[in-house]
Amino acid sequence: MPIVYQLVKTLTPSELEQISRLPFQERERAVFEKIRLLNNAVFPSSTVCKNLKIQASHLDKINSHLLKKILKNLSGTNIYDQINYFDSKNGLSNASERLLKQYEQKKIIPSGKRNEKYIFYKFCFEWLLSSSTSAQADKNVEYYAERILENCTKINYRENVLLIRSILLRKEINDSGLKAVFTDPQKQNLLFNKLFELIQESETQHLPVCIYKTKLNAVVLNNMIHRFAESRKYLSEINDLITAHKGDFNENDHLIVKWHYAQILYYSSEFDESFKIYIKLYGKINKTDNAKWYIYTAEYFQVCLITKNYTIAKEICLTFFAKFFDDKNGRFYLSSIIQYVKYLLHTEQYEEAKNKLAALHKNMKKAASLQFQLALRELTVAYHYLTGNYPEALLMAEKNLKFMRTKKIHLSIPEYTFHSRLIKSILKQKLKNTSLDDENKLMFDAMQHGTMAQYGGLLKRLSA
Repeated sequence: MPIVYQLVKTLTPSELEQISRLPFQERERAVFEKIRLLNNAVFPSSTVCKNLKIQASHLDKINSHLLKKILKNLSGTNIYDQINYFDSKNGLSNASERLLKQYEQKKIIPSGKRNEKYIFYKFCFEWLLSSSTSAQADKNVEYYAERILENCTKINYRENVLLIRSILLRKEINDSGLKAVFTDPQKQNLLFNKLFELIQESETQHLPVCIYKTKLNAVVLNNMIHRFAESRKYLSEINDLITAHKGDFNENDHLIVKWHYAQILYYSSEFDESFKIYIKLYGKINKTDNAKWYIYTAEYFQVCLITKNYTIAKEICLTFFAKFFDDKNGRFYLSSIIQYVKYLLHTEQYEEAKNKLAALHKNMKKAASLQFQLALRELTVAYHYLTGNYPEALLMAEKNLKFMRTKKIHLSIPEYTFHSRLIKSILKQKLKNTSLDDENKLMFDAMQHGTMAQYGGLLKRLSA
C-alpha cells in the first residue's frame, strides 16, 4: 500500500484543507482527490490506473511525488522530523519503517559517512523500541544495534553496548507494565537481575551516561512496585552523578530527574509537595515535544485534580490536551479525551462529560491498550453514580469486574478492582443505611492514595 495513502487517511480536516491548497500538478491533483475520497482498506491501484488512464509505474511516481510534497508541508524535509510527525498518528508505524528503509537505501548507505550512519541507526533503534508497532521483530532490533556498533567510534564502543542493553531493558520494564505482569515475582527477579548487572558494569567501566540511564531504569521499576524509598535512593545517586560529571549532561537530563522526583512524590501520595515541583517544571519543558513530555503533563494534570487546583487543570486541558481532540487517528487522542473527562467529572460538568464519553466509546478500538480500556470503563461508571443513576452504576461496576477477571487483573493488580468493588459496597450500604465494613474501609482508604486518588476523590462524593 502506498505510504501517501496511509498518511492521507490519518489527516485531520484542517490538515486535509491545508494540503488541498498545495500547487499540485494536474495528474497529482487527480490522484490526491482519489486518495482523499477512497475508503478502501487496501489501495485499489489497478482501479485508479484505469480511471485515470495511467500506467502502474506512472502511478507509483505520482504517489512518491505526492508523499514528498505533503510531508514537506506538514513536517519539513528532515527525515527525523518526518518520522516524529508519523509518530503523532496511530497506525503509521509500518509506514514509518518503510520510510526509514527507503531513506537508508537512497541516502544513508550511499553517503558512506560513518557519523551520519551512526546517528541514523541510533535513531532507528530507539524509534523501533519506543513505537507501539508489532514490527519490533528481534531481527530488526538486532540489525540496528549491529549497525550502531559498526559505525560508532572505538572509544565509544563499550558505552554504546551498555546503552543498547539499557534501552532494551527499559522497553522490557515498560512492557511488563502494559501487560500487567510486573507483579509476578519471577518477572521481577528477572528484571532486577538484569538491572543490577547493568549498573555494576556501568560503574565498573566508569561511564556516567550509562550509569544515569540504568539508574533511571531502577527508579521506574521500583516505582512500579511501590518501593519508593529505593526510588529516592537511586534518584539521589543520579543527582550526585550529574553534579560530579556536569559536562556529560544537558538541561533535559536535569529536567527528567526532577520530573521523576515529582513522580515519586505523586505516587507516594505527597500530593501538595509534588504539585509544587510539577508547577515549576511545567514552565521549563518543551510542550511541543509531545512524545517526551506527554506523560509528565498528564501526571501534573492528575495532581491538579487531586489537590483541587481546577483552574490550572482547565488551563492544561485548553492549552495542551485540546490540541489532540480532533485527531481521532492521533497517538494522543484517546488519552487526551480521557484526561479531559476526568476534569469534567471532578468539576461536575456532566453533560459535556457524557458527550466526551460517547466519543471515546465510539473511537475506542479493541486493540487499544488495557489501560485505556480500563480508564474508559471506570470513568463511565463514575459518570453514572455521580449523576445519580445508581442502577446503571451497579450494573456497570459488575461488568467492569467481570472484564478485569477475564484479563486476570484481580490476581495481578487487585487494587485496580477497588473502584468497582467499592461502588457496589457503598450503594448497598446506602440502601441499608449502614457503614462500610473493615475490608471496604481499607479499600476506600487505599483509593485516596497514589494515582488511585483521582478516582478516590470521586468516590468520596458517592459515600457522602
